[in-house]
Amino acid sequence: MNSLAVVVLDSLRYDVLADVVGEMPTLSGLGVLERRWSYATWTGPSHYNLLSGLLPHTGPVGMPASAYYRQSIQHLAGLLGLSLGSMADLAPSLWLPTYLRERGYYTGAYTSLPVLSAHTGIAKGFGFFVKGERHNDAQQGLVALAGWLRQAAEDGPATQPGFWLFNLGETHYPYTHHGDARRKLPHVSGWHGTVRSPERTHQEGPDPLDEVLMRELRERQGDAAVRLDSWFAALFQQLHPGTRVVVTADHGELFGEAGCHGHGPFFHEKLMEVPYIEGVVG
Repeated sequence: MNSLAVVVLDSLRYDVLADVVGEMPTLSGLGVLERRWSYATWTGPSHYNLLSGLLPHTGPVGMPASAYYRQSIQHLAGLLGLSLGSMADLAPSLWLPTYLRERGYYTGAYTSLPVLSAHTGIAKGFGFFVKGERHNDAQQGLVALAGWLRQAAEDGPATQPGFWLFNLGETHYPYTHHGDARRKLPHVSGWHGTVRSPERTHQEGPDPLDEVLMRELRERQGDAAVRLDSWFAALFQQLHPGTRVVVTADHGELFGEAGCHGHGPFFHEKLMEVPYIEGVVG
């Protein structure tokens, strides 16, 4: 059995990461960046889907959904070093953390957004669960992992595998790190979901969909990703050699496309398009 860490960079678009991944030696050294597709356009449902055992998909053409699900589960099983033929093998819960914990895995989750708190169903099956005090302070996740690994070392053999989930909010609006001194953005009601037009914000002030501002926000998201590369370096140092790592996003983001900014109950290709990198640490 192999340890597996899944890192979800909240709201990060594939093309934004593609523009800056060359500035991220740690992440780019993990594996090849792929374009994949989310099953949902906002944080909650995409994480529930991921924890049911289905990583972002490749957009298969001409393949029955059941066949793709089986293929996806088998790939996940390969990462974990387990024998899983289909989603049916995850029965009765169809929930990956529960399945792994019942088989001796240490399971831990660090989340950054309220919709993924310990009071929601997302916490089911995790032996360790930490909701960060701030949405944009990934260092809290490293502190949590260090504690989990210490506890695991005290409780069992060093070979006991772990399944770790990290949801990082730095790449979520407003695309900042804790302590970031960059200029504050105008507050717009509803901006943490999707703003469709200035009229729907019920706020006086500048057009929130201003073209210049949209470009700045897109650049800020890329910069937020770049600044996480040192976090990945620290993460990889803590994880045991041989740990499999998947880095992806839960959904994308709109920066003015279709007259929208953000994400939520709308459909657009850029909301579904997500980055995907996998590799092995050490």
